Amino acid sequence: MDSRPVTESGEDSFHLGLRAPRWIRDDEATMCMRCALDFGLTRRRHHCRACGVVVCSRCSNQQAELAYDSNKPGRVCRKCYVKLKGIDAESPLSPEEKKLSFTEEDTLFGSTMFIQQKSGWNKLWAVVTAEDLHLVRAPKDVRAVVSIPLSFYNISDIDSGDVIDRPFAFKLIEKSGKNIYYLSTECKELKKKWMAYLQEGIPDDSGRACTL
Repeated sequence: MDSRPVTESGEDSFHLGLRAPRWIRDDEATMCMRCALDFGLTRRRHHCRACGVVVCSRCSNQQAELAYDSNKPGRVCRKCYVKLKGIDAESPLSPEEKKLSFTEEDTLFGSTMFIQQKSGWNKLWAVVTAEDLHLVRAPKDVRAVVSIPLSFYNISDIDSGDVIDRPFAFKLIEKSGKNIYYLSTECKELKKKWMAYLQEGIPDDSGRACTL
C-alpha cells in the first residue's frame, strides 16, 4: 500500500520554478488535474513546466519565466501562474473546478481497490480525504467515479450472508441501512490496513492517528 500523500508532483511554492519538476506520467491521469475534464481526441495532455501536473490546453494557456530554464517563458497551469507572478488572489474557480471531488492536497493516501457494481467488479484507484473515500479511474484524477462519505458508514468484514466472488473483500454499510458498498483489495495485508485505517483513523507522518 502506498502510504504517501496522493499529491501532484511534490513541488512547493518555495522551489516552484527554481528547479525542473517531476512530470506526472500521462497514464496516471485520465482527466485534466485542474478542471477535471476528460482527455480525448480533442482534448490533449500537456504538462505544467513549473509543477509537472497533467493539464489541458485551456488550463495551461499562460506562460511564466522559469529560473531553472534560464528564465525562459514556459507553459504553466493557472495555479502556478498565480504563484510565479506573485498575484495575491487566486483566480475565481471555473464551473468545472467547482465540480471537483477533491484536490491533490486533500488526499491522505491511496491504493488500487475493486468495487462491486452492476457490471461486476471494477478496478479503480481509492483515495482517502479527511471525510470521504473516493474511487477514481487513475491515481492523479480529481473527479471521482464513486464518493463515499465515511461518517455515514460503518465498516465490516464479509459474513456468511454476503455472496461475494472475490477474495480480500469487506463492506461499507450505510448507518441508515439503505446502501452497502462491497470493496476488495489485492491482498490480505492490504485489506487489513484499509479496514484498520477506515475504522481507527489514518496515521499521519508523525505516527499519530488522523481521525476520519
